[in-house]
Amino acid sequence: MALATDQNVASRTAISQTMLGKREHVFARWEQLFCASLDGAVSLPEPLLDDSLRMVYDNLIDAITTNLPDALRPNNQIIAAAHGELRSRMTDFSVDQLILEFQLLREAIRSVAHEEHIDLGTAELTALQSAHDLALRSAVDQFVAGRSRQRRCLSACLAHDLRSPLALMQAGAQLVAKAETLETAHRGALRVQAAGRRLENMITELTDTFTVEGRERLPLVIKHFDMQVLIAEISDEFHSRGCMLDAVSESIWGYWCEKSVRRALENLVINAYKYGDGSIVRLHAARNCDRLRLAIHNSGTPIPFDRRHSIFFSQPHANHPDTVDGWGLGLPFVRRVARNHGGSVWVDSTADDGNTFVIDMPIDCRLFAP
Repeated sequence: MALATDQNVASRTAISQTMLGKREHVFARWEQLFCASLDGAVSLPEPLLDDSLRMVYDNLIDAITTNLPDALRPNNQIIAAAHGELRSRMTDFSVDQLILEFQLLREAIRSVAHEEHIDLGTAELTALQSAHDLALRSAVDQFVAGRSRQRRCLSACLAHDLRSPLALMQAGAQLVAKAETLETAHRGALRVQAAGRRLENMITELTDTFTVEGRERLPLVIKHFDMQVLIAEISDEFHSRGCMLDAVSESIWGYWCEKSVRRALENLVINAYKYGDGSIVRLHAARNCDRLRLAIHNSGTPIPFDRRHSIFFSQPHANHPDTVDGWGLGLPFVRRVARNHGGSVWVDSTADDGNTFVIDMPIDCRLFAP
């Protein structure tokens, strides 16, 4: 998208032309400042580090072009608003982090101009500051509006999805109350128990999401254990529920937080069943030098390429059938677990091979304990 059109190129001042030529230098400085200031910023894919902010930059520089006609001046607020909306959907930024990245961009512009002996006078600096403030306001407004829409969607999903297990619990309780035989009462009690377990999983998933949304670091309790044992326990748990889980792991001793890794794997396995085609789900653990790789695979509809990053951020399952329980909120928690262990998570998805979620992290995570 070219915001600096051929029409206004000739109207730019020498200073603005020079600063546009220093774009890569400015963003190299900005990225250095940004990654040093924001925890986890370096884990963002490169296109998300600067993406639409580069267009914001071009428009900020055009703002210091004193002889550009008003009709040709770009509307930086529109681009900045789009950037704020993108940040609300595609990252777990807080509004403070959004503000900080704008402030660091302004700092990077001034720093590079000073180093390159580009004379930004009072008029240019005033215009730059004014354009920066307007862009920041537009970005924040759209960021807040985006997060508000997500919360409303979450509330709607919450109200809808809680009905199913609650209705099953009520039906089971009625069956127990009216039972004439012990066998009938037992069957009703099992219904209540199963529905209660589903409700507990949904509430746990929601709590995990609030932890992610609150930008809180997970309370990792790092200890030495064999991942093969944990995989076997998870396998036994799902087999007891009647789920087909093929779990394979060699003996892999390492230092991780057992509780959070367990919940991350359970979230991935549950999602594999929810969104799979009903066939067997596979869980595999393997060691590669000093790294641990955990892979969960299912067969089913492939995940669209443009959603393979966004699914790891808090977005209710607006596009999934009503028969699916839960809100699709477990993946942000999985991402946070991987990151807090010094690792990462991604998904490979094709129509032929199905979906494979992969967690990669160090064998020894003691360094990452808070």
